[in-house]
Amino acid sequence: MTLPDYIRPKVAVKKWDGTETFFSYDSFAPPSSGPRLLALEVEDREIQPGLFTVHIEDSGRLLDARVGNGNKVVIQLGHTQGSLSNYMAGFVRQVDVLRSATGLYEIKLHGWSSVVRLEERIGNFYRIADRAQNGEDPDLSDEKMKCSEVFKDLFEDSDHLPIGQPAEAFSTAGVQDIQERVASIKEPFVEWKQVADRLAEASGAIYGIDANDSAFMRYPTLAHSGVTISDAGGQQDNVGYFVGPWNFRDSIKKSDGFANRLYGRGGTQLHLDADSFADSAAIECYSADRAAQFVPSLIRVNTISLLLSRVGTLAPDIQGQVVLDDGGPEGDVVGTFTIFRNLVGTSATAVNRINVNIAGGGRIQVDKKHWIVLKRQGDSSNYFRWHHDGGASGVNAYKNESWTVQENSYSLAHRTYSSSRVLVECSSPVSIGKYGVVEAVVDAPWIIERQAMDQYLTGILQYSALQRRLYDVKEVWAPATLLKAGTLVRLKDGKSGVDADAEVLLARYRFSAGENGLGTRKAEVQLQAFVV
Repeated sequence: MTLPDYIRPKVAVKKWDGTETFFSYDSFAPPSSGPRLLALEVEDREIQPGLFTVHIEDSGRLLDARVGNGNKVVIQLGHTQGSLSNYMAGFVRQVDVLRSATGLYEIKLHGWSSVVRLEERIGNFYRIADRAQNGEDPDLSDEKMKCSEVFKDLFEDSDHLPIGQPAEAFSTAGVQDIQERVASIKEPFVEWKQVADRLAEASGAIYGIDANDSAFMRYPTLAHSGVTISDAGGQQDNVGYFVGPWNFRDSIKKSDGFANRLYGRGGTQLHLDADSFADSAAIECYSADRAAQFVPSLIRVNTISLLLSRVGTLAPDIQGQVVLDDGGPEGDVVGTFTIFRNLVGTSATAVNRINVNIAGGGRIQVDKKHWIVLKRQGDSSNYFRWHHDGGASGVNAYKNESWTVQENSYSLAHRTYSSSRVLVECSSPVSIGKYGVVEAVVDAPWIIERQAMDQYLTGILQYSALQRRLYDVKEVWAPATLLKAGTLVRLKDGKSGVDADAEVLLARYRFSAGENGLGTRKAEVQLQAFVV
């Protein structure tokens, strides 16, 4: 068997922002003096941050003042100098200093790929979709709430940064157009990773930061690398060869992600009950408490919508109650609610999905009169208004010292809703027939429609109902084509009968100056596939 060319690295250690280079070593053209690269280990992982260790000999202590924690590291690999390409970019987070018995002074730089920055930054992140005109549901055509657009906001906007800066110097050129949208996302003072994870869950996409400093979000459609790992000989740039023993394990353990019956637990779906939402005029709410009467016909009414506007600036949030009728809004308090002041605009604004916190032991009762009460606040320069139909067939009330009920009057704009949680079951009869039933619950609170939940679970079940096959290949003669996590390779082995594609979960290269002058022909890979 003719062996492939050596793969060799080029390493640059830079200032954290990449503006200065403190150490550079090209193993195709190594320097004759000064600090030198003794060893390198680089590990590419899918989704999780990849690891690297850069081992430098610096007996002249030329790098002491500049090389260490915080440095940016760019690692290129190739089988010729002309084929060098960025394999990983990342940041140093731990440094070992070694004083050898022979008098050498050595530094080991340990770090993670650039996606680790999403774990190290904090955001006070809040986005909400526009609402359908006078409607309770989010506008599903709101482009700014695409998962891809919200993901870009992490890098391109500064409004979520607690002190407004600094931004991260990553481009968003790798973010594809992800069609799934979120109605809202509120993540106060959390790691950016938590926001990104939420978006990935909502869309089924994956995200990361590549070796060229480009953030990406894309659907997990795996591209084939063109690489084959085989037990046969020959010489081709895209063929690698097994070295020594290797193994695979087939698993239907639940902890490995196996399940053939899924229960999807989604968000709450609203069912419209009382509906009086016309807008002809508005009444101020600084001189008196205001109340609108309604009679529920559905059980579990616990959500309301109101049509409000403001004049000037609202200082506190708006406070409200739902009370039973006792000749007016003077019965028992059934529940309370708060309307965030930033949701109220200067023109008529539908404030939707206001959750009523039901008092202990209380409930909104079917076919009984209730009142929605808004507490007065502000003055003649700063106040909110409640819009109404301007008619003469409604019932409302106001309170200065005591409540006055106005019958045959206007109806203050309101809607009430009963809510039910989306619960969907989805299973694979073929898998259950072969392995028995293994059940799991999938929480997806952003899904509020049964059809959407069914599609979501069906997509998961395509893989979760199959055996997970994990290949552990300790060494291969590495092809000239670099092995990258998140791509497919072909495995061919006559002895085990394996002839199938598998996804690269981990690819690891090790280089040593003591072995082939920092050249290597070997790599280690972990791969997975899903099999019947």
